[in-house]
Amino acid sequence: MEKLLSAVTFLTAERDQLQGDLQENVDMAAETHIILQSFQDEMQQQRTKHSDLVKPYEQKESDLRENMPSLSQELESVRAEKDTLLFEQSAAAQSSAEEMEKLLSAVTSLTAERDQLQGDLRENVDMVSDYIA
Repeated sequence: MEKLLSAVTFLTAERDQLQGDLQENVDMAAETHIILQSFQDEMQQQRTKHSDLVKPYEQKESDLRENMPSLSQELESVRAEKDTLLFEQSAAAQSSAEEMEKLLSAVTSLTAERDQLQGDLRENVDMVSDYIA
């Protein structure tokens, strides 16, 4: 009987120990659940914050993609206008150079003609002087 009483005592102590262990596990599981819930809430907040931070960049990227064709077209237009202006400037410079050459030729021709006329005038003055004298 003593063995039986000893076994019951042992089993009761073991049961109490197991119940204590079980309660400790239940308490730890509850704490773990609370911690997990807290992490999940924090993670959701981080996702929301991340999303809020990313949205403006995504909007800017979208706007840039949307505006890219018109900006590219405007750039090409400016390049074409620059090329046209450079061509016109070059043509004007060429025309000015040609005009300057014509004017220089005319000045040279007129100077030679003036010199010739002055020479003729001196000759005529000398002839008149010789005739009068």
